[in-house]
Amino acid sequence: MSVNVVKNKQIITIGGGILRLGETLKIDRYILRQSKKKHPRVLFLPTASNDLEVYKIAFENAYRKLGARVITLELLKKRINQEKINSAFLWADIIYIGGGDADLLMRTIKKNKLKKIFSTAASHGIILSGLSAGSVVWYEYFLENKGEKWYLKKGIGFLKGVNLCHFDRKLAPPKIMVQKAIRLGKITAIQNNCAVHYYSGNPKKVISSRKTNSFTLLLKNGKVIAEKFKNL
Repeated sequence: MSVNVVKNKQIITIGGGILRLGETLKIDRYILRQSKKKHPRVLFLPTASNDLEVYKIAFENAYRKLGARVITLELLKKRINQEKINSAFLWADIIYIGGGDADLLMRTIKKNKLKKIFSTAASHGIILSGLSAGSVVWYEYFLENKGEKWYLKKGIGFLKGVNLCHFDRKLAPPKIMVQKAIRLGKITAIQNNCAVHYYSGNPKKVISSRKTNSFTLLLKNGKVIAEKFKNL
């Protein structure tokens, strides 16, 4: 898969965390600061949660308390024409995709042709971000476990390699899945309450709100090894 490279594109991927409990507060503040505006305009997409109303309210309340102007675009509950979608995207300083079902999110992105709109937004200097499902889709591929099974799926390809959110050392993917994923590129595993800020496709900074970290998954001597990101 070819990576969609946009010069100076900024993407902030959050491994997970409960926003309404303030677990990602340090990261949320960091995201808003990157806009360099006193009252940044944030577009929230709760698509992966099936446009869950309580999630929408929690996000809007949290970001407005931090000084942001927020609008939410519900792509599943309401029929929205392409012109309104384009307008909402280009209105924003920051686009934030919420967590939930990554498969539902990817289907909606394809149905509404959002990849092209995301690319246009990034070329205009709009910051792209997301949590959990809303973070893994930015990569070429992502690893996901459902029950006891692991799956390797395609994202939209703005970032190289493979992503794994909600990373837990005790629940790392099996060796055979890591072998398969490594053939496709570097595996970046991000813990809850931790984020990676990418600039022009390269990791720039790791932001952690609760002493968590981001890792690269490797195979050494037949074992799955998680190496911490070095200082960026």
